[in-house]
Amino acid sequence: MPTDAAIRDLLRPENLNSVKGLALLARMTVAGLSTGINASRRTGTGQEFSQYRHYQPGDDLRSLDWKMYARSERLYVRESEIETHTTVQFILDTSASMLHEENGIRKLDYARYLIATLAWLAQNQGDELGLIAFNNLGIKKLPPQKKRGHFHRFLHQLTQLKAEGLFPKAQAIQECSRHSYKRHILVFISDLYEDDGEISEAIKQFKHPKNDVILFQLMGKQELSLDFGKFATFQDLETRQTIQVEQGKTRTKYKQKLQEHMDKVKKTMLKQGIDTHVLSINESAGFALRQFLKTRVPLNR
Repeated sequence: MPTDAAIRDLLRPENLNSVKGLALLARMTVAGLSTGINASRRTGTGQEFSQYRHYQPGDDLRSLDWKMYARSERLYVRESEIETHTTVQFILDTSASMLHEENGIRKLDYARYLIATLAWLAQNQGDELGLIAFNNLGIKKLPPQKKRGHFHRFLHQLTQLKAEGLFPKAQAIQECSRHSYKRHILVFISDLYEDDGEISEAIKQFKHPKNDVILFQLMGKQELSLDFGKFATFQDLETRQTIQVEQGKTRTKYKQKLQEHMDKVKKTMLKQGIDTHVLSINESAGFALRQFLKTRVPLNR
């Protein structure tokens, strides 16, 4: 698919319309202030003029615009924009298990829709956007920026990502996590298929007191229910190993083990203060994000 067409496909109108009017809130306290809506600019006393508003009792008289008063005989206050430097960093698992497909959509594609929609929302708020993608074959990074043209570069990079190989050991991504201590919202997307807790450890590395980590675990409806017919042959997308399963005999045990794993992950993340959500790739990305955003009430208000 040509790049421009691929980018347009990421910004699906139905997804954008689902989140329109909502905001990506930061659930953290920075420098003694609850962040609330994490727009990268707020109004106040500053250098760059933003807008006029009517004078209200208690306003600083030094902010009155006397030229406007001379023209209109009404009191107006000049408001300026102050930078607050909020960064939204997207961190994506691009190991081969993200190639799992149901109803014509792969986990990687669903993750792209989630990221593109949230990035569109964040850049409309004036936030910086960054992107990190991991597998054991390499780490791809797009440093956070909000300069003109960066959003297009961000989306272009998103279209170029491929799911392959394994998730790297947690030690391999320590350098990336060292730069996440500033005022960040980190959105980590993975299916959490791990051999020895390497993904969970990697996610915990990114959690610091000054940032807010959100984890989206992507699952398919058939994965959750083991609904693939009576007999099926499964292949591990990362190791290529195969196994034949009579699902009627194994479904109950499988669902029990899967639920135990998901509960363990959620408990581990909760201890770290990481907001965790399980999303089904069978439902609309826009609907899933709308439900998520409506739950994002800032802490310490």
